[in-house]
Formats: sequence, C-alpha cells, structure tokens
Amino acid sequence: CALPICARLTEAHLGDARVAIEAWDGVLELDPGHTGALERLVALTESVGEWVAFVDHARALSGGVAGAEGAMLLRRAGLVLVERLRRDDEGLRALDTAAAQGDLPAAHAVERLLTGKGQWERAVAAARRLAGMSAGSEAVEALARAARIAHETLKDKALAGTVYADLLGIAPDHPDALRFSTDVAIEAGDQVRALPLLESLETHQKVRDLDDFDTQVEVALYYHRFGNALLAAGRTTDAVARFERSLALNPAYVSTLEAIGPLYVATADWKGAERVYQKLLQLTAGLGDNEQLGRVYGNLGRVEHKLGQTEKARKRLAKALELNSSDVNALRAYAEVLWDAQDWNNLLNVYNNVIYCTADRDEVVDAYIRKGHVLDIAMGFEPRAAQHYEKGLAFDPAQPDALVRLGELALRRQDWAAAAEFTTRGLAVEGLGQRLRGAFLAVQAVAASGVQDASGFEAFGKQAAATDAAYAGAIDAEALHAAVREVLKAGPRLVG
Repeated sequence: CALPICARLTEAHLGDARVAIEAWDGVLELDPGHTGALERLVALTESVGEWVAFVDHARALSGGVAGAEGAMLLRRAGLVLVERLRRDDEGLRALDTAAAQGDLPAAHAVERLLTGKGQWERAVAAARRLAGMSAGSEAVEALARAARIAHETLKDKALAGTVYADLLGIAPDHPDALRFSTDVAIEAGDQVRALPLLESLETHQKVRDLDDFDTQVEVALYYHRFGNALLAAGRTTDAVARFERSLALNPAYVSTLEAIGPLYVATADWKGAERVYQKLLQLTAGLGDNEQLGRVYGNLGRVEHKLGQTEKARKRLAKALELNSSDVNALRAYAEVLWDAQDWNNLLNVYNNVIYCTADRDEVVDAYIRKGHVLDIAMGFEPRAAQHYEKGLAFDPAQPDALVRLGELALRRQDWAAAAEFTTRGLAVEGLGQRLRGAFLAVQAVAASGVQDASGFEAFGKQAAATDAAYAGAIDAEALHAAVREVLKAGPRLVG
C-alpha cells in the first residue's frame, strides 16, 4: 500500500504513537514536505514528549501553512524551545517571527521573556508591538508597561515621552501618562502645554487617599503646579483656588505661600495676605537667607500698613531694609508708611534709594513724580519740584502726571507758552483718564487766558468742565487755576 495509507493504518490499528511516528517518518523520507505526515508527526511527537522532533516538524509544517495557523505553529515551537529545551535565544527568534506574523499569544510571550531576561530595550519594543496588535485595556496596559520601563528602568526620558504620547492617544485621561507629560512640560517651562494636562489630572487627584502623608505632599505639589499654570494663563481666580487647595493639604508649602501672597495683595485681601506672610515668616526666620527673609518682612509690613497696623508695619519694614537695604519693594512700602506719617525728609531719602536701587524705569519715574509732589505741595519748593518732574520725563517723555504738573507750575510762573507746550504734549498721550484729560484742558484754558485768548479760554474751559466736574464752577482763569491746583494736590498720580 502507499506509504501515507500504511502509516495511517498503522497509527489507527496499533494505537502505538512511537510506531506511528516511525511510519510517518518513512513517509517524510520519500516526501520531506508531505503536509499530512508533518501534521501527524507534530501531534504524535507532542503527545509523547519528543520535543526536539516536535520543534523540527512544527517548523517544517509552518513553512507550508499560511496565515494564523503557520504563526501558531511557530509559537508552539518557540515555547517548547524555551520551556522544555532551554534554548532561549532560538525560542525567542521563533516567537518573535510568530508575533511579527500577527500571533497575539506569541507577542505576549516575547514581552514576558524579554522582561524576565532584563533585555529592557527589546522589552519596550515588544510591549509597543503588543499594544499595536491589541485593543482596549490590553493595549493601554501594554503601553503603560513600556513607558514605565523606559522611564524608571532605562532612564530614557525621550523614549518614555514617545510611549506616553502614544498612550495618551488611546487613553487621554491615563494618570501616569498625564503626570509624566506634565512633568516634561513644566521642566521645559511650557505652562501653556502643561495647563490642559493638569486640568485632565484634577479628577484623579480627587479620588486619591488623602489620609496618607506622602499622597498629601504629592497632591499639594500638583495643585501648586496647577495654580502656576492657571496664573500664567491669566486665570487668577482659578489659580488662587488651586493654591488654597495646595495649602489645605500642606500649610507649610513655602513655594505656594510665596505664590499666593502677591495675589491676595493684588485683590486687597489683606487678612489673607497677613496669614500667608506670617506663616512665611514662621517658616523662613531660622534659615539664614537674609534676602528671602527680608522679602517676607517687607511684604508683611506692607500688608500690616494696609490693615492700619502702622507701628508694626514700620518695624517690619525697617527690619526688611536692615536685612537687604536694596529691596525696592520694601523701600516703596516704607515710603507709603512715611507718606501717611507726613515724615517728608525721611520719605525723600527713601525715594532716593528707590531711584538708586531699582532697574525698573517706571519705578524710577514714579519716585521722581512723588518726590516732586512732596517738594511742591508739602514743602513749597516749586523749582526743585519742577526739576524732579523734568527728571521723570528724561526717563519717559510721555509721562502725563509729570507733564500736567509741569504745565501747572508754568502757570504759576506765568510762562504761558511752556504751560501750553506741556499740555499739548500731554493731550497727545493715548489712554488718558478723565482726571488727567480734564486737568490738561484746565491748564490749557488758563494758559490761553494768560495770552488774552478769550475764545481759547472759553473753549478749553468748557471741555475741561465737561470732562471733569471739578472744573464746572470755575467762572474765570483764576478760579480755574485754583481748581486744577486742588485736583493736583489730592495726590501724586491722577487716576480715573
């Protein structure tokens, strides 16, 4: 009989696997690619544990079988090579080929074996391939494993970033991917990129175990970062809420205290600011950093002044300047205290220090204007006041507060041309408030009267009265000049 028929009959009637193997081997000797013989030999050698022969026959059969069945045979051969014959490298090659042909269990096996052998780069690649072959939670978990290995074991942040980006592509709210991507964005100083990631993370923070100390610290850091990103986006109210949440979890978080303090000051929440700066003073007093401690004393002094605690404020600010005599914020806050106390000589010295210490042009100009106001209104030194306004204009030629005061001083000298020139320059400044515009128009009207320009006086006077009610009752140039002087006496800067 034909050999395949004889082999089949031998296997069926004798029931002896080893005899059947010999019969089917005879078929292969005559026809090495005989599919039926290979199929039977794969089954028979597996049943009796002849693993070397099983591997050979499975490999040979896989070459003639297309698609999933061929890949499955390679996977079975690969597993036997690894698990039975301890020929790991050879087995991995077979499993890798099966996985490349789309066999999902083989892909799992490759990742597992590479991880076990500590071949981390290959394990990452295997997990990423597995994710591409999978769907749903299995794909998510495979990418998460790959990213963790890249980040924690290989310390390869670039590779981890690539994998986590892939993970966010299929699981936009995955907490590990969000945290890593947030860290990368913040380290790069990219608050714009960090903000949506932080927003997506907030839901995950709310379900964490906040009774655990380490978790409290981590979540406090998260809210601190979230607050910074919101602040960078101009969402101040939202930023304050997140900073407050950070402090609720970690009241001693210095960075958050330093971030929220100025926001309380900006919104005139003086009691909130007082709590913050008192806490900062408590935390920084013994650290030996005089510059930082000076800033805390200065900010607390400013807040206490706003709360009417003048003597405490004065002591705090004096301490701030003792620690750092060039602290411009403390100098300006101290100037406010001295202004309210009408301590004019000391105030002038403080503004001199501001001018000397600051690198901010606007702060220089502001100091000159305030010195000019004190010299004129409080001390009666008109020529020196004019010199200070001129110095302010040297830094900012379009500074309207300096221009309007120089215009009014020119009126007192009856220098009508100078007064008109200063007001013309001032009225050309964009964005003038009503108080400034009205003052310029009043000065212009008085200057017109001084050169006997009755129509000019009437026109500018009407415009001034229509702009600011402070000039509505002025019936002549003398009354109008008196009105503008009263307006300028009210303060060094005209607002509104």
